[in-house]
This record gives sequence, structure tokens and C-alpha cells, in this order.
Amino acid sequence: MPKTEKGSVPEDPRRPLEIRIQVLATQAQALALQDVLGAAICGAELDHDGPCRVAWSTGVTTDLSTKDRKFLWKHLGQVETWDNTAVNESLGIVDEV
Repeated sequence: MPKTEKGSVPEDPRRPLEIRIQVLATQAQALALQDVLGAAICGAELDHDGPCRVAWSTGVTTDLSTKDRKFLWKHLGQVETWDNTAVNESLGIVDEV
């Protein structure tokens, strides 16, 4: 790991980055997917003692512009997916309204 000066603390090579994942899903499915992604990124159960693999955070937003909504429907709407019941079952969603 590079050092800034002799005997100083090593410089942190990390930098803020963003990985974007856009989905066509119900809000409950998007929230459940956060847990799946979090477990994959962290490398452990979400509620665990000790450090995570990397520092991370997730969020779900429904506040998209009309342009972004149209773009996502155009590009993701044609993707073949499981039916909604199978998606909910796979994500552990019991009763979604």
C-alpha cells in the first residue's frame, strides 16, 4: 500500500464510486432486492458482528423523471422475467398489496 511520507499512515486507495442498478419491480420487491444485494456486497448476513467486506449503502427511489421512467420502460419492459408470484416467493415477500 503506498505511503504518503516515510513513517506516515498508508494512504487510503479507496474512493467513492456508485454502481447503479435499475429495475422494473414493485416497491416491496425493490426493498427485498436491497437485502439480496447487501448480503452479496457485504459477504455476510446483513445483521452481523464485525466488519463488512467494503463500505456500502443502498437506497430505493421512486422519484424518477418522466424521461427516466420512459427510458426504463423502453429498455427493461421488453426483458422476459419470472411472473410476479414467483418473484415474490423467491424474495420472501408474503403478502404484497
